Amino acid sequence: MNRAEFNELTEKKLEECKRVLGLKAANYAHSAITEDRLNNFKIAADLQRTTAEAALGGMLSKHIVAIFDLIKILDREPLIMAEWDEKITDSINYLLLLWALVNERKGISLPYYIVDPSKVNMEELKDMSPGELFRAMKSKGVEPLFSSTAPKSDLYEKVNRNQVLWDEMNKDEEKT
Repeated sequence: MNRAEFNELTEKKLEECKRVLGLKAANYAHSAITEDRLNNFKIAADLQRTTAEAALGGMLSKHIVAIFDLIKILDREPLIMAEWDEKITDSINYLLLLWALVNERKGISLPYYIVDPSKVNMEELKDMSPGELFRAMKSKGVEPLFSSTAPKSDLYEKVNRNQVLWDEMNKDEEKT
C-alpha cells in the first residue's frame, strides 16, 4: 500500500468514526437527560464503583478481544470486512472517548464541595465515586462549590474529588 492509498484509507476510517460517534451519541447520551457526552461512562463507573476511564476500558476490552479473535482466524477463514470495520471503528471511538475523559479529568471536571467536617462523615465520602459523592452531598442539601465550567485557581488545583476545602477556606478565621 502506497502513502496515498494509506492516507485515503485513514481519512475514510476517521470519517466513519465521526459518523458512528454522532449516531451513537443520540443513543447513549440522551440530550433530554444530559448534555454530558461522557455521562454513560460516569454512570457505569458509579455502578462498578470505579472510574469512568476504567469503566470505558472494560467496554473497550470487549472490542479488543474480538479483534484478537479475528486475527487468530485470519488465515483460516474468509475475511469478513464488515466485522473488521465494526470492531476497529468501535475501538478507535472508545479510544477517542477515553481521550475525552482524560482531557476532562485534566481540567476541573467534577463537582467540589465545601462542607463542615463536623456535619459530614468524611470517612464515608473518601471512597465514593463522583456520582455517589454528588448524590450524598445533594441529599444533605450541600450544593457544589463549582463544576466543570468554573475557572481553575491555585486553591482548586490542590483538591481531588474526595477532599473538602473547609479547613483551607476557614484557616484565616481560626487565627483571629
